[in-house]
Amino acid sequence: MGKLEGVLGWQSNGSDFEADGDEAFMPSTNTKEYALYLVEELSPTWGKFSLGLRAEQVKVKGDAFAAGFDSDNVAATSKRFTPFSASIGSLIYLSPTLKLTGHLARTQRAPKDYELRANGVHIASDAAELGTPTLATEKAWQADIGLGWAQGPHTAQLNYFQNRFDNYIGLIATGATHPTEDYDVYQFTAARAEFKGIEAVGDWRVIGQNGWLPSEGDAVWRMKWRADAVRATYLDSGLAVPRIPAARLGTTLLRESGPWHASLGVEYNAKPRRGENQAASSAYTLWNIYVSYRQKIASSQAIWFARVDNLTDALAYPATSILTTTAMDDASGRPKAPLPGRSFKLGLQLSF
Repeated sequence: MGKLEGVLGWQSNGSDFEADGDEAFMPSTNTKEYALYLVEELSPTWGKFSLGLRAEQVKVKGDAFAAGFDSDNVAATSKRFTPFSASIGSLIYLSPTLKLTGHLARTQRAPKDYELRANGVHIASDAAELGTPTLATEKAWQADIGLGWAQGPHTAQLNYFQNRFDNYIGLIATGATHPTEDYDVYQFTAARAEFKGIEAVGDWRVIGQNGWLPSEGDAVWRMKWRADAVRATYLDSGLAVPRIPAARLGTTLLRESGPWHASLGVEYNAKPRRGENQAASSAYTLWNIYVSYRQKIASSQAIWFARVDNLTDALAYPATSILTTTAMDDASGRPKAPLPGRSFKLGLQLSF
């Protein structure tokens, strides 16, 4: 059958949150988490088989919060959750160069303190956030299947995943405004949702030993590429889940020769699928350049490097940020929080 190996563990975490003054958007909270987990892996001749189990107990206490704008969420609370998660996975060697992977999991997650007790203007999101004290443990079925290929220095991996939530917890615009301040209200709510998508990555040696093309010197040229897309939908309404990453396609060309390393990369982000009350954002493309030189200084290893990000100084707004919707400039009608423009970095990294 093969060798069975496993880990049995115990985990304990505790955290306290406190915000004072005008920027306090929720009460002081205390969170305690305890977990018992088991991971087992069997390694037969045809591949691997794994099993995982995790049982938790989470207690979230929140003080009274008289400063909250919603009177239904100002009393002190004490919530207890008992999430339980289980997963199975397998890896099957189809040939010396191909492998098939698959996983199936039933996962559960306790709500965070801010998802339960937020009740004020959150400066970081430029919105009035409202928690829901009655939120239950978030539950989901998750499955994925993948095909991997490797031959010499060349690798590629393709994965498909699908996650179905009984009660996905998300921050959703209510359409209301703060009673005394000019902020839109967003509330943490739970609804049935489905996430499905595809991911692909690869690393190919273009020039060099065992590459597609021979090299006369010691230089090695590689091409790394990646692509991913996800579609997230609320099952009851059919509406898109807001702030989900758009489809992306990117590649990086690398050259390595002795102590020198250089790369040129590009990533295209498509126009995202918009959720309800989500501001529109356009597709964008980002370029970057990186050069480094490795040398030994005394007994230390040194890497001198230079990097340029967003080479073309593209104006880009991330679909995943709530600020793309909430923080608008009245004069231009554009969001106030784009991704960083062109930037230069020079540095030295020492290892000793």
